[in-house]
Amino acid sequence: DDQFAKNLGAKDLNDLKILLEKQLSKEQSSITETIVRKEILDYLDENCKFELPEDLVKNEQEIVKHSFIHEKAHKDEPHDDHKHGHDHSDIKLTKEEEDDILDISKRRVKLALVLNQIGEDYKIQVTTQELQQELQKQMSMYPGQEKQIRDYYQKNPSEITRLRGPIYEDKIVELVKSKAKVTVKEVNKKELEELVKDLSSNLKSKSSAKSAKSGDDKSKKDTKSEDKSKSTKKISKK
Repeated sequence: DDQFAKNLGAKDLNDLKILLEKQLSKEQSSITETIVRKEILDYLDENCKFELPEDLVKNEQEIVKHSFIHEKAHKDEPHDDHKHGHDHSDIKLTKEEEDDILDISKRRVKLALVLNQIGEDYKIQVTTQELQQELQKQMSMYPGQEKQIRDYYQKNPSEITRLRGPIYEDKIVELVKSKAKVTVKEVNKKELEELVKDLSSNLKSKSSAKSAKSGDDKSKKDTKSEDKSKSTKKISKK
């Protein structure tokens, strides 16, 4: 009834229905964006063929391997109980896990190089205003801790550059979407749930490009060298 709706923050039952419909629509849009994003990154990964810098791949392997070992060591613990700095030298990885680590590392490096090259080709920039907006978004995620977060970034201005990576990548993905031939396909609830299930499964075994930002600055240096720049330019324009 209306009282129940008011208890949930709505004016009445009809208002609650409208709010729920908006929330569901927002969630579906978010899922759709995630699926489209993954398809774009998968396409770039599968169709961009060039030799990857071995040093970048090896560095990324170490990062991914550390994550695998840490996750394996604490898989039965609640996330909040995970402690860093422990000796995990007794943790052994299987051949399949080692292969997964290599595949993930190559994907991260490739996508970082390709996206950076596209960003340079189209002169993609992240403005100070966009960084501030992202900072505000970060603070809104932790109600009551806004001051601590703001103070942290003021005392550590270099840390705000960490916010640049996701914004930069989002702008490049949006650019690719704007230039792509888009086919709209309507799906029902069951089909959408299947897509989400497949997406969740794939995300466990593959890295999204956001994870590639750990090597973002170094990747940019490599793409600026003449030979690598030429190869990635040819590929990114396919």
